[in-house]
Amino acid sequence: MSVYLRSGKGVFMRFESKRTSVKIYTGILIAIALLLVVVFTYPGSCSSGNGLGERKVLGLFSESFQNNLKTKYPASEWPWVRNARMYLTWSSVELQGKGVYDWSAADAEINSALSLGVDSILLTLSLPCPIWASNPNTPGGNPCMGPPKNLKDFGDFCRAVATRYKGIVDYYQILQEPGWDIDAPPASSGIVYYAGYCDWSYMGMLREGYQAVKKASPNAYVASGAMLDEITRTPQAFRTYEILLAGCNQNFSMKVDSKNKIVAVLYHRNKYDGGVVKLRSQGGGKNWSFAGVTTREGFEELLTLQNSEGTGTPTTITFMFSDGTTQQKAVTLPAKSSTTIDVNHAISLATQCDGVALHPYDYPQWWNWYYNYLKGICANNGFPDLEIVVTEIGWPNGLPPDFTPEGQRQAIGEVGVGGLVGAGCRKIWIFEDVDFAPGTSWGGGLTFGLYNYYGSPYPAWNEYKKWQSSPTFPDYTNKPPHLPW
Repeated sequence: MSVYLRSGKGVFMRFESKRTSVKIYTGILIAIALLLVVVFTYPGSCSSGNGLGERKVLGLFSESFQNNLKTKYPASEWPWVRNARMYLTWSSVELQGKGVYDWSAADAEINSALSLGVDSILLTLSLPCPIWASNPNTPGGNPCMGPPKNLKDFGDFCRAVATRYKGIVDYYQILQEPGWDIDAPPASSGIVYYAGYCDWSYMGMLREGYQAVKKASPNAYVASGAMLDEITRTPQAFRTYEILLAGCNQNFSMKVDSKNKIVAVLYHRNKYDGGVVKLRSQGGGKNWSFAGVTTREGFEELLTLQNSEGTGTPTTITFMFSDGTTQQKAVTLPAKSSTTIDVNHAISLATQCDGVALHPYDYPQWWNWYYNYLKGICANNGFPDLEIVVTEIGWPNGLPPDFTPEGQRQAIGEVGVGGLVGAGCRKIWIFEDVDFAPGTSWGGGLTFGLYNYYGSPYPAWNEYKKWQSSPTFPDYTNKPPHLPW
């Protein structure tokens, strides 16, 4: 017998008999109208992205730093937060029409986070999209929770955010949990956080968001959304990671532009039997195009570029995807040589993020298992150094006997966070700062706060402070205490 409960953040838990495990499904139901900003570069701030990838970060999520944390935590505790995380929904900023931005709530929330004396801010750029941008053909019946009709509109939103907060916001995440899409197991219970098929359409949103943020704020760190489609310790749970890290499920054309004349040959490799078939070749020119290329299941594409010149030849490959997005790969072909490009590898998810996000909401003793399993997938696809960032994780403090303050303490302490740190994880953001008001959380009182609603800390808060006091998570330079306008 199973009973499904839902917490205030949209976390679903399945309680079974004591002989079976508790499956925790996490995601976001509510879109918080928070955050962000007008065009600026704050002259006194430290360089937003210098060393961000190398940093070791422990942070805390808040539904509202302004209305929750700052009203429940004593001011003397604020500096321990150190790294703040919050949501920014597209519809909360650009609701009225394209290019019509309302930053008032966003600015207030950013200022609240800055007033804590933080080292960094992580923004999760989230759906829903504004009605004007939605695609009526989105599957699943909720077009605002899927990719927009024009992906460039999403990119323009991301670029506006990154431009306004350059030097203030360090970390970005492109969507929260797109893995919980319309064909993930939780969808059978009506739980959908991405209206579409993540393994087919999410790459377009990531590509637009990543490139837009980098254009506006080159040093910013951009993470993917979390893509577990269920919380089970099985390969199926990691299916979307496997597909997108392998560069699969993409349809596109290619354009090859070279400084000197080259020969370009496209091959198809059957991943099941290893056979290689020459699909087409073009040569004796500087500019070549290949249409109708696919990396669907079983298709692995190889592009061989032959340079007969006596000097190295700079060459650019432009991938033009069926969703309207593009990306490029620049190579220099050595003199009198043949260079083979693994096309799947070149368009992998790993090429469009600085880190891949993971939300391992299983029992805390298994958090590091999820981290290590995903690390193995990255390595198997040729990206052993791709960072895995836990942009959200937490554990309930209530609903005994299954969840207790002591269990939460262990999760934030030596068992959960400690396990992730021991596995090599360098960036972790905890869910969340404060419990929901009594009677307003889902799941019969299921709450995740490190403080209760009345302003008293749980033991897990001391564990959070211990980590922040340790050399594991250094204290970096504080940001300015407020926005410069």
